[in-house]
Amino acid sequence: MKDIEQLLIKSLQAGQSVSVDDLGGLNAYHELINVVANSKIMDEFLKILLEDAKIFDQTTESTLIQEIIIRCFADNNDPIAIRNAIETLCMQPQKLAYTFDTLLNRAGDVSGQSMIRGYFLLGAFEIAVRNKAKRYSLIGYLIDIKTTDDPEYLKYVAKITGVCYTNFQTEDLVEKLTEFVTAKVGEDDALYELGMCFLTKALNSATQTRAIANFDSAMKLFGEAGSHGRHDADVYTAAILTLKKFVDRENISELKEQLEALKRALSIYNARDNYSQQIHWVGLRNTEIFYWYEMADYLTTLLNHFTAPAWLEPVVVIENYLLKIYDCSRTIFKKVATGGFELLTRPIIQAKFIEQPERFFC
Repeated sequence: MKDIEQLLIKSLQAGQSVSVDDLGGLNAYHELINVVANSKIMDEFLKILLEDAKIFDQTTESTLIQEIIIRCFADNNDPIAIRNAIETLCMQPQKLAYTFDTLLNRAGDVSGQSMIRGYFLLGAFEIAVRNKAKRYSLIGYLIDIKTTDDPEYLKYVAKITGVCYTNFQTEDLVEKLTEFVTAKVGEDDALYELGMCFLTKALNSATQTRAIANFDSAMKLFGEAGSHGRHDADVYTAAILTLKKFVDRENISELKEQLEALKRALSIYNARDNYSQQIHWVGLRNTEIFYWYEMADYLTTLLNHFTAPAWLEPVVVIENYLLKIYDCSRTIFKKVATGGFELLTRPIIQAKFIEQPERFFC
């Protein structure tokens, strides 16, 4: 362990705040760039560099800063350091847009660990969301990925591809997810994300006929994802079927039976996909669950007070509940299956909120 690492560890253990100057200054950082970039605590070095406003005010030294940061992302292979560094990047992606090419190159390195590649892909996505030029590069990369790539990595690709569609509405991304599903790669993530693509299409449909067709496609895919253990997919399946029964003006007894099925799916989802309240993205997940229960309670109350469903305008449910649930679930960007990518399940993916829900039942 090098002196600069020992100094940083000692300071962190003592609970002391550390600046770049405390570690010898920016020149020391740069002279020891190999040590910093390959360190198991690279993320701590990176955080200190980014938080030191005094250094960033010195624009003449910005080239040194960028070189250090790029090397950190280019050279490091420690999963924990990379995860934390990407988390730091996701808090200020615009400031670190110059790292995009490095991140995408690391994501595309087939010799790398699938989890590490997934972290780098997430970082590239966060930058691309805010940078149109990078957006097209990311979309091109996703479209070119082969179904013969590492199966574990393809699960992460499926997740990013689905959320990219939410943000960018590029049909080529739907085709890529369809390719994954056809090739049976990406597992439940590909099925779920393709289902979310069709849900997006349904919420944006200009006519009732088109919307219902897209809802049917989404429901079928959610059903397949549910067979792989995706409880969130089960809830969407039950919710879509409930709304369809209202649209079809089913009788009260059938509507009540379907509503009970929705409540059962929601209870299982809430009970089995349970996360520690200490995780900072859980607030959004709790909000999503709240909206699900609120939607179910709203429908239950109405069914208990009316003898015919003709009064219900499904658009009210979609606008007041389903859109909010959709927004939360897209923002959480969460998964159920194991594999390490749950470390990325944080509210750092900002989904595009669907506009003009009133168009659904024109």
